[in-house]
Amino acid sequence: MKSLLTLAALSLVSGAALADVPDLLVDAQGNLLPDIVIQLPVDGPIYNAPLDLSSTSAVYALVDGTLPSGIYFYDVLDLNFQPLSPLPLADRMFDVVNTAGVVTMSRLSTDPSLPAVGLGLGGVGQSMPIFPFISPSPYLGRPDLLCAAKVLLFELLPTGDFRIVKTTYLRVGDGQPANVSGVVFHDTDRDGARDANEPGIAGSTVKLVSNHPANPGQVVATTTTDNFGAYIFSAVASGDCSVVLEIDTQVHQATTPLDVRLPNCGCGSQVVDFGKFSVDTQCEGRTQGYWRNNNGIAQIQAGGWWDELRDLNLVNAIGWSFNPSGNVCTWKFYMSGSNAYNMAYALSTQLAAMKLNVLSGRASLDCRVQTQCGVMTIAELIDAANAAIAHDGYTPPCDPDRVLQEKLKNALDKANNNQNWL
Repeated sequence: MKSLLTLAALSLVSGAALADVPDLLVDAQGNLLPDIVIQLPVDGPIYNAPLDLSSTSAVYALVDGTLPSGIYFYDVLDLNFQPLSPLPLADRMFDVVNTAGVVTMSRLSTDPSLPAVGLGLGGVGQSMPIFPFISPSPYLGRPDLLCAAKVLLFELLPTGDFRIVKTTYLRVGDGQPANVSGVVFHDTDRDGARDANEPGIAGSTVKLVSNHPANPGQVVATTTTDNFGAYIFSAVASGDCSVVLEIDTQVHQATTPLDVRLPNCGCGSQVVDFGKFSVDTQCEGRTQGYWRNNNGIAQIQAGGWWDELRDLNLVNAIGWSFNPSGNVCTWKFYMSGSNAYNMAYALSTQLAAMKLNVLSGRASLDCRVQTQCGVMTIAELIDAANAAIAHDGYTPPCDPDRVLQEKLKNALDKANNNQNWL
């Protein structure tokens, strides 16, 4: 690789005419990247050159239909000719087939983790992924070149030698410090992807860690997720960094990588989400519909839980105290007739269902849920709901106590439906 870099550098220095013929860079869909004009070399304005602009590091080299079939590979260098690609040369080689001007290609490496080829210009043919690559170091006195790099496309000749086919300059992002953000979420189905009904997890610790050779592993910044599980590191400078989620393996298990390396940190905003699920407690809900059907009622009677239900401050549609006497018909009517005109009534039936989930052993009092009032344990949620009903058992529309009761009702409803466990 050292000889390759030396040859590339000599070619660029001594053969300006070849080096400055711009290549075409595209995104994964085959759209051309826009460009601006920059002055080079780094240490003094000698000539102008086009600089392609990309919002992300997912950049592809467009191998056009005039190139013959053969083996091609790319190199990404900083403007001082230092390598930026962490991949070995064998992982950057592609077998290119030109069929009547339509290019198709395949990577010689069989590593499944490497990026797949993209579309060619206008969706015709294919393009060569040149990522991943790391951020170049800032160029002293040249803020206009922040995050700028040089891309070279080589052809491997039958003799074993190689030649530069095309070159171009590339910048990822707008050259300004960028944000790194994301969400830590409760991965209910444990598939590593966030679904619409999977809530964020508040209070999770996320770190930004440097991978620079001068200070590898240094924690640059630390933050905690908000009530929606979101975090952000603002105005992150250019460099090689990682986003790391702290996790207590006695409490949670991760469904996504805990340490995500961002080679182009600070070169365009990036998003990293983390998924995890609780392993320390049993946290499973059953709806109020379950607890009014025959199977649920059979459990209530077998457990003798009517007394525990009577300890709650349950109310009916007109705000009168409801006594679960053990009469099955009365119980079914009470649980099925719940409506939100009297919010205290709707809260009561959700509270009763959660109490039964705890009594049946499905949900621990230590289980945590995300609510509009912040993260709460089930014990805290039950106590808060019970107190809110005791304070005001009749909360029709416009009643000032209705707002809090609705938030508590929504939290219990989601927990009973297994939608907000943390």
